[in-house]
Amino acid sequence: MAVVEMKGMLEDARKGRYAVGAFNCFNIEMVQGIIAAAEEKNYPLILPLAESHIKFSDWDLITYVMKNQAEKASAPIALQLDHAKKVETIEKAIEAGFSTVMFDGYELPFEEKIHQTRDIVEMAHSHGVLVEAPLGKIGTVGKDNTSKYDHDAVTDPDLVEEFTEKTGVDILAVSVGTTHGRAAGESHLDYDRLKKICDKTDVYISLHGGSGVADDSYRRAIDIGVDKISIFTRVSTAAVDEIIRVLAGGRMRFPELLVEAKKGVTKEVGHLMDIFSNK
Repeated sequence: MAVVEMKGMLEDARKGRYAVGAFNCFNIEMVQGIIAAAEEKNYPLILPLAESHIKFSDWDLITYVMKNQAEKASAPIALQLDHAKKVETIEKAIEAGFSTVMFDGYELPFEEKIHQTRDIVEMAHSHGVLVEAPLGKIGTVGKDNTSKYDHDAVTDPDLVEEFTEKTGVDILAVSVGTTHGRAAGESHLDYDRLKKICDKTDVYISLHGGSGVADDSYRRAIDIGVDKISIFTRVSTAAVDEIIRVLAGGRMRFPELLVEAKKGVTKEVGHLMDIFSNK
């Protein structure tokens, strides 16, 4: 199956009242493990590559692997550049055939955030590529999450309409209580804030930092209006857990570690797809 564009995928999700999972990858085992789950579940998939993860691989190699494996898959797959701050990375992703790019304008003054995001939108749309952008800051476990500006704290519903209309973004990433990384406890979503955000705009709503979110909380967020859920840490942890299990059993062969890690990825992604289907 050819790589698909994301708009139709998200529109189907909205009409069907489910969410599409975006599971970050950075090497061939992650790519194959994630896609295997989509094929087993016959479920649409967004396959993102975060700008911060490019250092773990070679750009040409990992993007080739993503496209090659997506084109061979039986499930519909869209490719996304995730959390990009550099214009040159966004340009490379568009050239590589990604259907969506995320411009991460954290820590910019509000008007400058709008201006820079709008420039990215104009460039991307001219190539038929969607743009995702955050409004509000999603913190990271173990880092200073103090917001430089008020608009970079949790998402302010009163700024949503202005931001989406002035930038022309297709997907809005919101901050409603999630955190990037592996939190010590459960993340508690602000459902009232999420509802107010969804009432302010018709653009697709994206939830990042979801690894600490309980299964029922995902379902409630989807019922309110979340169309896309981005996950990395939870899937990465599942792979690491499998490696630890194999090593504890005295098996030290590198190929076995990779195979079992990939199985861990497939199992966790499949579990999350069952939740995101909202059935």
